[in-house]
Amino acid sequence: IHFYPLARQTVPFDEIAGCEVRTYRPIREYGGWGVRYGRAGKAYNIAGNRGVQLKLSNGKGLLIGSQRPEELSRAIREGMTG
Repeated sequence: IHFYPLARQTVPFDEIAGCEVRTYRPIREYGGWGVRYGRAGKAYNIAGNRGVQLKLSNGKGLLIGSQRPEELSRAIREGMTG
């Protein structure tokens, strides 16, 4: 995940326990846009209200905002099984 120019995070596929496309409420759940923390875990979001929610094997959550969440979810799932 590269949130240029602020942050970069690598999540190995074997650390992802699951992922799902979801609509979220950026202000209510994470306090706005950017690199944020909320009850559901960390979020990387620039705009909009759709993304892919990852559940990591350590129990933490990670939301990746995306304009094309279905494609992102499909690529993550392929990486998990590949």
